[in-house]
Amino acid sequence: MSTKQIKKGFTLIELLVVISIIALLLSIMMPALNIAREQAKTTVCAVNMRSMGLALRMYEDNNDQKLPPQYLRLSPPAGTPREGYDTSVSGWLPWFTYLTHNADYADSNGNPIPVQLGKLHGPNLIDNPEIFYCPSQGFKGTSKHFGKLYYTYDYYTADGPWASYIPTAGYQPGQINTRIRLNYNYFLHKKKNFDELQDKPVVFGMVHHWYTLSHIRHNIPRGTNVLYGDGHVAFATNPNIFDYALWNGGPDCAHFQGPGHHFNLFKDILKIMEQQPY
Repeated sequence: MSTKQIKKGFTLIELLVVISIIALLLSIMMPALNIAREQAKTTVCAVNMRSMGLALRMYEDNNDQKLPPQYLRLSPPAGTPREGYDTSVSGWLPWFTYLTHNADYADSNGNPIPVQLGKLHGPNLIDNPEIFYCPSQGFKGTSKHFGKLYYTYDYYTADGPWASYIPTAGYQPGQINTRIRLNYNYFLHKKKNFDELQDKPVVFGMVHHWYTLSHIRHNIPRGTNVLYGDGHVAFATNPNIFDYALWNGGPDCAHFQGPGHHFNLFKDILKIMEQQPY
């Protein structure tokens, strides 16, 4: 009878070696997986924009070759329009371009009236409003400037279908929210149709504040998707778009001081988006 014992299992050293190899492989693979995940989100974002571009074309065809007008005033004086194409009116700010509903602009039944890209929401154009939100918008900056999820789809659908209500909780204690926001801007450059826009950025990732940017990696913007007036979508990576000076200090920008509140900064960023190559 053999006196040799059958060896079972691993020794402690062998287990440590296996664990070390697995940890090493994970450390190599995780960055690549994160990059692939973000690239997939960038692709979905571009598809969203193409869908919005097609819906805008259809809206234009059904409305005397006019695109949805801009939202001009939050609480206008009597007799002045809330919507139009001339954004040089007193009180207009670039951040208005990501609004779709405002609580005090409602019909006789109290239902908020859709504006800008919100006019595309419906069974004949865009029936899935999640298209209005970039999947790369994982909310950033909550501890510094903004509250939770203010520019995400989930924030506006927690208690019912999108646009069926406006969430009441603001991003600060005691604050009341009165709007539905997207994380895309919609800007017409005082034009009314696509033929007049061509190389102009019409729908693009949020130009509002550094902490509302999408497509971030290691706290650095990778670029932004842009729908141009000629209908094509491009991922604009020109680093000058993200020059700190144009974002009033970038990560150090004070609340209410980003390009969403300063048209000169907003305009300069859009000019760079027009430049080639991307």
